[in-house]
Amino acid sequence: MPVNAQPAVAKSLKYIEESLASGRFGSAIVLPSVKTLADSAGVSIASMHKAVKILLQSGLITEDNKHNYVVEAQKMSPAFEPSFADRFTGDDGQSLQAGHRRLAERLRTDILNGAFDQQQTLPSYKELRSRYRTNFRTLKKALWLLHEEGLLVAHKRTYAVSGYNPEIAERKIRLFAMVDTSRHVSLEQISQNFLRILEMECNLAKVKFELIGFVPVIGPPFEDAATDCMFVVPGNADLTSMSDDDDTLGYVFLRVAVVANDELIFQYLSRVNKPVAVLDLTQDMRLPAHMQKRNVRLFSAAVSPRCATRTAHYLLSLGHRKIAYISPFHRSVWSRNRHAGLNDVFKAAGNGCCVNALTWDNPPNVYGFYFEEATRLAGFEALQLFYESWKKRIPEQFAENMDPYFDFELPYKVTTDSLLQVKMEMLFRQALAIKECSVWVCANDKIALFAIAFLKKRKLFPPRPISVISFDDTYEALQAGLTSYNFNLRSMVHRILGFLNNTRTAPQSRKPVEVDGMIMERYSTKAR
Repeated sequence: MPVNAQPAVAKSLKYIEESLASGRFGSAIVLPSVKTLADSAGVSIASMHKAVKILLQSGLITEDNKHNYVVEAQKMSPAFEPSFADRFTGDDGQSLQAGHRRLAERLRTDILNGAFDQQQTLPSYKELRSRYRTNFRTLKKALWLLHEEGLLVAHKRTYAVSGYNPEIAERKIRLFAMVDTSRHVSLEQISQNFLRILEMECNLAKVKFELIGFVPVIGPPFEDAATDCMFVVPGNADLTSMSDDDDTLGYVFLRVAVVANDELIFQYLSRVNKPVAVLDLTQDMRLPAHMQKRNVRLFSAAVSPRCATRTAHYLLSLGHRKIAYISPFHRSVWSRNRHAGLNDVFKAAGNGCCVNALTWDNPPNVYGFYFEEATRLAGFEALQLFYESWKKRIPEQFAENMDPYFDFELPYKVTTDSLLQVKMEMLFRQALAIKECSVWVCANDKIALFAIAFLKKRKLFPPRPISVISFDDTYEALQAGLTSYNFNLRSMVHRILGFLNNTRTAPQSRKPVEVDGMIMERYSTKAR
């Protein structure tokens, strides 16, 4: 029966959602009885029973052997996006999706998040029916939808997750990234992790991986503007032109910064006759009009509010009600989205829940912004004179090995990091002054590590009295015991490679492809 015929069912769904989000049920993952839920929500037992049945069919809750309704811990946070009520009813109250479409959405999410490996044959129909609590007809329709999308391929009498075709062996994938002034591909941690995973997965699939840096070329008629691209292969300083060839399976454009020269690389990619995957790590970008009708797919990681929404529900489940969001990168879209995601969930939870934003609107390139001030405060000119004098007193070969560190790492990274850490202390002191604030949510792992160092100087050791959580899940976060959001880049790589290899069946879509990440819980967070 459509939900619009019974608005009390939608009210019941909304009540369960808000109760779990606000911690009304405490930390328990077992729901109260249907009668208790109905009385609390102000609806009939029959309406609440139908709402619970909808949640059972969708897999958001399960029933244990004692006939209790259970919310699995790992599903407690993802379950609310979109909300229960929004998922099953539209603005006009009509049912948004038929049963097989809802099931297809759940299966799609599981596939994108790596629940089934590439080229893995799906479990039997009987096992899938039991796992997703559905009937054979609904399951068959859902699987057919995913087959039409290209996520599944026919395999014998069932389906398998689309993967790498053995026939593409000896072919290659080219990845483009902007290079710095020294013609090196300089990337932040999340981009480095993506490249390493992509190269490894290509190697496993026997697909050659080529990393190509692109360099803007300045020439007539605009002598002060870039008009074309040249390319450089890491390890080879020579610029070269780049031609499309039959061995190239497809292209990946790794967009790690908002730059005016984006259009140049898009102009080049619009000329190739191969599929193109664009991974955006900077903002909610839109493809140029001339790329939208081609075989191009936009992928997005670390940009949308989704990661912050998951984090907010996690913190609410631990009993935290007042938190601080700390970011010196707030001119960047991704930082503003994280604040918005946190704020939306905490505001909806009510009961005094709030997010205090402590931010700076620094330019996206913080290192470039602080470079001059950092080197001046560090007395870098005097240090450089000392270094040149010191080099004359040591073996020449040893000095040559020191030059790259002194020319780049020391002035650009170490010195600028030191200045940024000093400047962040102002925001940390403001956060410390907020009464009853029990969590600091930091924009990324680097800022969170600065925060932990700040607290330890004051004999405060997370998670007591303040928990610290962040995003990116770097190796440094693991070392420090920092709870951090992992963006699940391996699943993103699988989706990109699956698209490049299965574009014949992949539907055109302007909506970016995202995958759900996960919170890596460590020592820096604790229930309040």
